[in-house]
Amino acid sequence: MIKFRENHKKTLEGLVWFAQNAPELTHYWAVKTLFFADLYHLNKYGRPVFGDTICALPDGPAPSAALDMIKRKPVSITDEEVALAVAAFDAVPQGRGLRLSGKREPDLDLFSRTDLECLSEALDYCRRLSFDDLYNVTHRMPAYEQAWGSRGGFKSAPMDYALMVEESPDKEDLLAYIKECSAGAVF
Repeated sequence: MIKFRENHKKTLEGLVWFAQNAPELTHYWAVKTLFFADLYHLNKYGRPVFGDTICALPDGPAPSAALDMIKRKPVSITDEEVALAVAAFDAVPQGRGLRLSGKREPDLDLFSRTDLECLSEALDYCRRLSFDDLYNVTHRMPAYEQAWGSRGGFKSAPMDYALMVEESPDKEDLLAYIKECSAGAVF
């Protein structure tokens, strides 16, 4: 299984960016936006934007640190990171979800040009889809199906980044590059 070193500071700034750019959407779209940004960047440039552990959950894939920041739960993050999230954005109940409202501007210096390109592309994609559409799209992904099917009695399971690499003529070369670089990659 391919794993990356997570950058929780960057994840936090990604959520603040989302709150600023999509104040009408709930946390479901926030975690899907960060997931798709990682997916797009992985397939285009050989690394994710955030490197968060993506978990298969009942409502689809979710970056675990991002979800913990939103829900204010120190499961995959520290108490200090929960406090930083509380200081950075509000998570206000709205329907079945939580609407994010930024308390400050995101620190865009943490992001590369390609990070922001993929983050914007992911938001454009996700905001066009309903909950059901996003649910259906993500539940058909091989990485999700494999993780969900192998979770046993657990409520979630980590997804393998290797299974997120899309079919292409260069797939094997891209996978080899990702495997070689993943452990030492710093975001």
